[in-house]
Order: sequence, then C-alpha cells, then structure tokens
Amino acid sequence: MARDAADYVDCFTFLADAGCRFGQALKVRWTDIDWELQPGVVGVKFWRKGDQKGVRIRTIPCSARVVEILKRRRSLKGPGPFDGLRRGRGNQLWNLAKARTELKGEAERVPHCLRHTCATRLLARTGDLKLIQEWLGHTKIETTASIYAKVLVETKVRALRELEDYQT
Repeated sequence: MARDAADYVDCFTFLADAGCRFGQALKVRWTDIDWELQPGVVGVKFWRKGDQKGVRIRTIPCSARVVEILKRRRSLKGPGPFDGLRRGRGNQLWNLAKARTELKGEAERVPHCLRHTCATRLLARTGDLKLIQEWLGHTKIETTASIYAKVLVETKVRALRELEDYQT
C-alpha cells in the first residue's frame, strides 16, 4: 500500500532537523523518544548497533516542528513515527518533487543531503564544530571538519565583518 506523500514530508522534515540518516529515521521507535529530555525539550536517541555508521550513541534535541510531527504521528499507533515508510518510496517521491523544481539536473541531491542541511545550519549559527561532530555522530572531528570546512570559512568571514563593525 502506497503511503501519502505527506508522510514522507514529515520524514524529510525530521531528517533536516535531526540530522540523521534516512535509514535511522525509519527505524526510530516510540521508545527512542524522550518526551522530557529536559523540561520542555523532547529528544530522540539514536543507538541501534548496525544503524550507526560510527556506532556513536547520541540523543538529539528535537525542533518545535519535529515535536509537532511526533505528536501528530503518535496517533497512528505504529511502533515508531515512520513505521511503514520505505526508503524506495521516499526516493521516488523525492525524485518526483525534484523533477518539478530547478533541482532536476542535480543527480547528487538526494534525501541524505538533508543531513548536511541540518549540520550546515547548525554550524553557520553556532560555529561549533565539536557540537556538529557529536550531533551527527561522527567518530572523528576530522571527518566533520573536512565535510564542513567551507561553512567554517564563511562563518569566519562573517565574524570578521562583525569584528570590523564593532571597531568602527
């Protein structure tokens, strides 16, 4: 049975905000959700051996829009928020959407890019490479640095402008 595209939009939003891999999102179970990570903060734990590329267990705080998705999807009664969704169908819908946009010629634009979207946004806002390493679950900081070095340069240039503005 084909799922509604809105289910996959929820999953893609989760990927963009949680920074996890597609396969990890599909395997999240309700027992992985910590509804009180801290007061007013919901978290999701990524821990399953074999699902983690670097085998790093991590708990990620959820954005407000992810919390809304989780609350809405909890009523679906499956073992997890994305139960029943399939990677193949997600890729099919992704490609259909991509074909209707200016990204149609961008073969490398795949759902995994949403993981990079999350990391790039976090790095641009915080400048904290160690935070990004831990958020993504990279074993080595060098992996994180090599992927996001361009963002670091842009952040430093922006910081220079702020410094110059401060000096005038």
